[in-house]
Amino acid sequence: MLSTAEASALVERFAAGGQAVLSGDFVVTGVLGTRVALRTRESLRDPDADPKRPGGNAALIVVEYPAGVAIPQKDATFSRDAARGFVIRDVIRGRNGQITIVANERAAE
Repeated sequence: MLSTAEASALVERFAAGGQAVLSGDFVVTGVLGTRVALRTRESLRDPDADPKRPGGNAALIVVEYPAGVAIPQKDATFSRDAARGFVIRDVIRGRNGQITIVANERAAE
C-alpha cells in the first residue's frame, strides 16, 4: 500500500506488473469515458504543491474504471484504504514534467 507521495517518488523507477496499491483521500478533477482524473485533497489545499516533484502529494492520478462499475462524478470526494485501494499500473513523467500515477479500479469482489 502506497500513498500518493510514496508512489510519485517511484517515477521512472516503477516496475510495471508489480502489486502496488494506492490509498488516500481523493477529489475527482475530471472524467472522460471510463477514465477519471484525481488529485489528493491535501494537494488541492496546498498552494506550494508541485506535480513535478517526486515524493510530493500533487501527482495527477488517472484511474481506469472497468465496464459496469459506477464512475464518480467531477468534484466527488472519497477515501481509499488498502482493502479498496487503486491498483497502480505505472508512474510516469509527462513531457511537461508532471508526474502521473496510472491505476485501475478494482472490479467489485
